[in-house]
Amino acid sequence: MPENVHKGHRQRMRERYDMVNFKDFQEHEILEMLLFYVIPQRNTNDIAHILIKKFHTVKGVLNAPPEELERIGHIGPAAVRYIKLWANVFERVKKSETELPQKLTPRNAEQYFAHLFEGKKREEVYMICLDPQDNILACEKISEGSFETAEIDPANAARIAISYDSAQVVFAHNHPSGISDASEADITVTKLLEGAFFIMGIRLRDHIIFTENKCVSIMNEYHIRRSGGGRAKRR
Repeated sequence: MPENVHKGHRQRMRERYDMVNFKDFQEHEILEMLLFYVIPQRNTNDIAHILIKKFHTVKGVLNAPPEELERIGHIGPAAVRYIKLWANVFERVKKSETELPQKLTPRNAEQYFAHLFEGKKREEVYMICLDPQDNILACEKISEGSFETAEIDPANAARIAISYDSAQVVFAHNHPSGISDASEADITVTKLLEGAFFIMGIRLRDHIIFTENKCVSIMNEYHIRRSGGGRAKRR
């Protein structure tokens, strides 16, 4: 009898995954392994190829309507439910990562903005408004620019901060170029904002640059004066 070329294939896939996660997996291989756990007796490689050919990516398969998945051979109700289950899990995780936290900490600020800027091809500037106890009042996008720059209007930023009765604010913008160093314009506008908000009794808590792999505090790295909270809070 000819040797079964598929013998041990699933175990080899699992061992490969244990070594590299999905680092060098193709789209159909990710889907193939996902289907191991709901289609135990069939060759899921063929099914995965059919699914990818029709829906193009793993994301496309997860987001496909159930009735379209059911039209694919060997995809029964249990497999459709399993696929949609994973789609809902990813949706829930993504939502939790992009929800504005109640209280600002260095860790959740980094996580929140990392997901907010993920995949963005233009520079965007956001401002978080805080009360004196670091509770987050709001997060507003105040500017969107080009691949290399985005302008900040201090007067508009001040109006937004005052509208939320902010005690302190945090600015963040992305560098789609991947360069994490602050430009001269970044440093200049941060100094301008720090001084302007100080006059209004609002503390500029930080201005953070985000790239795909790094975040940098302009206030810390470039030793910009901190006002310590400015004047008494307006009431």
